[in-house]
Amino acid sequence: MVHLQKDEGFKTKLTSLSSLSSKSDSPSLEKLLADDFSFGSEAPHDYESDFTTPDALDAPKVDTLESFSKEVLSKLEEDNIPPIPNNFQLYFERLLEEKPEAFKKSILHVLDLENNSDDERRIDFEKRIKDSFKNMKNILQHVAVLYKNLTLLQNIIQKRLGDAQKAENSMVFQSILNLFLQEVSKLNAITQKQTLQLKEFYQDSAKIVNSIDSETIFDSQFGIYNRRHLLSQIDKEAKIMDQFGHSSTVLLARLPDSKIRKIPSEKALLLVTRTISRLILKTSRRSDIIAHYGGGTFALILKHSDLFSSKKACDRLVELIQSTNIFIGETEVNLGVVIGIAKILPDRSAEETLNLALNAMEAANLAQIPYTVCREDEEN
Repeated sequence: MVHLQKDEGFKTKLTSLSSLSSKSDSPSLEKLLADDFSFGSEAPHDYESDFTTPDALDAPKVDTLESFSKEVLSKLEEDNIPPIPNNFQLYFERLLEEKPEAFKKSILHVLDLENNSDDERRIDFEKRIKDSFKNMKNILQHVAVLYKNLTLLQNIIQKRLGDAQKAENSMVFQSILNLFLQEVSKLNAITQKQTLQLKEFYQDSAKIVNSIDSETIFDSQFGIYNRRHLLSQIDKEAKIMDQFGHSSTVLLARLPDSKIRKIPSEKALLLVTRTISRLILKTSRRSDIIAHYGGGTFALILKHSDLFSSKKACDRLVELIQSTNIFIGETEVNLGVVIGIAKILPDRSAEETLNLALNAMEAANLAQIPYTVCREDEEN
């Protein structure tokens, strides 16, 4: 077999021969020899290494934030969804779930650093308002106790004065006691007037706080949104769906009756219920709205989610909660959850949607299954 190898002498000989074939249409020998190769016996050059192999073409592409953002925009365009900020966030979070864990963690870390939403600031403001209201209430209670103590002191002095009048004491003692009683009475009158003023201030402040409370969106007991905010967000999502035609759902979840019966006290039940709310928060997406529906029942609004993806979300939530145990005293309690699913529809009110999800949740509880879809939506 013939191989190519460097040879200066051979190059010189072929160069002289090339002058005899100047009229040839073939390329000149000088050009052919430009690579400075000749025949020899060394191993041939591995030309296959100069080309990209199929394996290299199939190598996975490394995700970056920029490429992922482009992927999100492409998906929005594919689904014919307007690329407004809210929709971009929803698709961003949904597609992020399908990415490798390392990439997902790096993106979530960046989002945590940027997380300064208006809702969070408002929640913090509501907390401080309620704490201030509690302090005002404590002040009034202490003033009321002080007023009662002064009244009691006056009664004691009057009683002692009556005793002194019956006793055979000197007039000097009685006059001193009368003078003391007069001074205490003046002090009591001043304190009573100030207490009434404080009461008026308290009532005015209570009216202001109550008006603020009527507009709050935060449930301080569980650290999530309240029922009022839940209803407004369902109505808002229904209007958006009517315009753009996507799917969204509501989940209602609570502890099953079979688990509640094993919990010894109301205090322990509250502890377990708070644990359930934290687990729901842990497994939810940032775009999901988590709220306290009432009575230890929690609601999740899953935007841009059909029944199939909602069931997948239920599977994740059920798996997380059922794998969690807590200790109440020396007793270990295995947690559980029942969930009802209902569609958000433009022609349904928020109350109707929640009632359908509530009925589905109670049906799952009676059947002792983790979750079920409301009958009206399952049939469709």
